[in-house]
Amino acid sequence: MKIKNILHYLPSSKSEMTSKEAYESRICAIAPIKKQPTGNDSQTIYYGLSTDFTQQTDAKFILSDKPVSLQYGKECNFILTNKKDLYKAVNTIEDLLAQDRLLTEYKNDMFEALIEKKSLSSILSKTFEYLENPIIVTDSRYRLIELYPDKKLNEPVWDSIREKGHAPQELMDQIESDQTKEKTLGSTYPFILNWGFAENFRRIAGKIHDDKRFFGVIGVLESYRSFKRIDLEIVHELSKIIRNQIVATNPPNEEEISYQQTLLTNLIDGDIEDERQLSNSLNMSGVRWNKPYQFVVIPFNINNFNLSVLRSLQKELLTKLQDAQATVHLSN
Repeated sequence: MKIKNILHYLPSSKSEMTSKEAYESRICAIAPIKKQPTGNDSQTIYYGLSTDFTQQTDAKFILSDKPVSLQYGKECNFILTNKKDLYKAVNTIEDLLAQDRLLTEYKNDMFEALIEKKSLSSILSKTFEYLENPIIVTDSRYRLIELYPDKKLNEPVWDSIREKGHAPQELMDQIESDQTKEKTLGSTYPFILNWGFAENFRRIAGKIHDDKRFFGVIGVLESYRSFKRIDLEIVHELSKIIRNQIVATNPPNEEEISYQQTLLTNLIDGDIEDERQLSNSLNMSGVRWNKPYQFVVIPFNINNFNLSVLRSLQKELLTKLQDAQATVHLSN
């Protein structure tokens, strides 16, 4: 972990570095100055009260309550904190380094999973070992891609998507009106969602995207343990892995089309019960459908058609019916 990132979590400390480059130095360990380094150990922070530094050291980074004598070398960099806060700072750095090692371990596990071409289910199962909380992945239409563990949690959103395979219309309307959608689309890094439908059940929301396209969302529910800082970084790594899988197997839709197709899915499943509810949903989403509304459902036996054939039929219909929208919806 870089010194500059460590300092971010030590707001009450100040630093005295020998150069700007020192802030980019990577730290792998922290140890008491009484364990004298043998040689120029540039990846360890040595700590102690200024009175603990009783002999010359080659340590490059020192955490103390005040600078020690220059006899310790002009290349020495200091992180300074109050005497009473010294060991609190030590504990913070130890925790940061432990989480950094955990993230490295996770990246290595994910690299192995990709090499072995593990399924998304297997990837989520392994990720669950790190996050220790339920994980759900939906596409850009808020349709279920995968979740882990596959069990009821007595949390309305999770249970509804797990049962139906897509977000209920009530949720679609809410995330549109309470700026959840706006926050998600505008974020390039995972964040903790604690308002709207998540007000009583916090979750991490992570957008799956590339530079131009929005593919879907990762949700992690704060169910089994409280969130840690490292969880956001793990979800960020997971989003990149899933993005690569989605790009390879399922080209994304433009955002407005995605919302239109979610509306179609909800109409098929009966989640929109009357014209008033449909009108409200259209107004919230900014989607423009003109009356009179005409809705056609064409049932297929999925055993006789693979998904790619159905999507080709969908595209063929849209070339012949102007101003129409179509979706392929797998349901019971």
